[in-house]
Amino acid sequence: MRKTHALCSVLIAIVCLLTALDAAAQQAEYRARVTVAAGDSDRANTPVCVDVPVPSALARAELSSLRAYLLPADRARPVVGQVERPSGVGDNTLRVWWLLPACKAGEEPSFTLVIAPADRMSVPRFTWQDEPDDHLDLLFEGRPVVRYMYAFDPEDLENTKKTFHHVFSPDGERLITKGPGGKYPHHRGIFIGWNKTEYDGNRADFWHCPKGVHLRNTGFVENIAGPVLARSVMQVSWNDAEGVPVVVEQREITVFRQPGPFSLIEFVSTLRSRRDVVQLNGDLHHSGIQFRADNEVVGREDETHYIFPTDRMKSAELPKEPWVAMSFALGDERYTVCQMNHTENPAETTYSDTERQYGRFGAFFTHELKPGEILTVKYRFLVHQGTEPPSPELFHARYLDFVSPPKVTVAGAE
Repeated sequence: MRKTHALCSVLIAIVCLLTALDAAAQQAEYRARVTVAAGDSDRANTPVCVDVPVPSALARAELSSLRAYLLPADRARPVVGQVERPSGVGDNTLRVWWLLPACKAGEEPSFTLVIAPADRMSVPRFTWQDEPDDHLDLLFEGRPVVRYMYAFDPEDLENTKKTFHHVFSPDGERLITKGPGGKYPHHRGIFIGWNKTEYDGNRADFWHCPKGVHLRNTGFVENIAGPVLARSVMQVSWNDAEGVPVVVEQREITVFRQPGPFSLIEFVSTLRSRRDVVQLNGDLHHSGIQFRADNEVVGREDETHYIFPTDRMKSAELPKEPWVAMSFALGDERYTVCQMNHTENPAETTYSDTERQYGRFGAFFTHELKPGEILTVKYRFLVHQGTEPPSPELFHARYLDFVSPPKVTVAGAE
């Protein structure tokens, strides 16, 4: 009888503890009314974010233990969010990302934002899969999206002298970018470099990377992944032939979830001198941040063409060349890649000669990198798979998402 009584007491204590824990979790739940102003552009699947102050229990929680979602005021389907902990803000602040459902210019949809301890609900999400000292894959529900190539072998410099990002087709069936070999073997996926980098009376070619010059991955700062976006931040050392750094780079790749035939990739590069003044010099055809399509395009150059903004898409507030798109054929499919030039990039940025029908184009500028200076540039690549390329109007709308995103305001916690 005593044993039964003791067992009942233990069970009651466990139930009370679980109830108390559940109550604490409910108290930690954060709710707020947020409004999104579309502005002067139509929006569709636009990445947006907002920083919110949350209870300390949520702020201190492991991000993987939290979930976020937004309840539209019109009672439409809830929108999945993703929580991250931003740097440089208050200790009790979390950032929430989501994709804004389609809305017209001038509209201001409102939502109830909810951040709470995670339940057992599962949603499609990104994951990182590393092959140590070789490459890092980003997958979305098992479908490959991008691949960071970072192998380095002094005995095989020709194949490992540059870090770069491969891009998969939006359906994940094939790579649409080129690696080593083929026409112009130094062209590889999404890459960066200047062929006449000058420093201390010397010159290094970080475009072709000849004679031992190389870009080498020296570590990862973070790899995060969730249902809305995935981000990888890596350190890259731009070394001379003796292996001594000339420039150090922090490269950040963010991929946003997109529907159907699209992929959206953001490329951010932060450069610092490791010498005295470093002049990032070169010519239009051999410098900058570039995209190179698979080598198959070389034999199908007559199927490659470029798409440009129309005159009415240009204004004094935008760069001279805000974006350029290249459309090309691989196998039985057509792919179109639009590179977008942010308004905060160097003003003289232009695009390399778009007569390169073999499949290479990109943004070019020169810059004098002084000691202690930090140069940050950012671009987005919108990838489309389909028989007909998107219209210039669609590309321009997605460009405005990048440089003039919707404004999010928080009315306060509920």
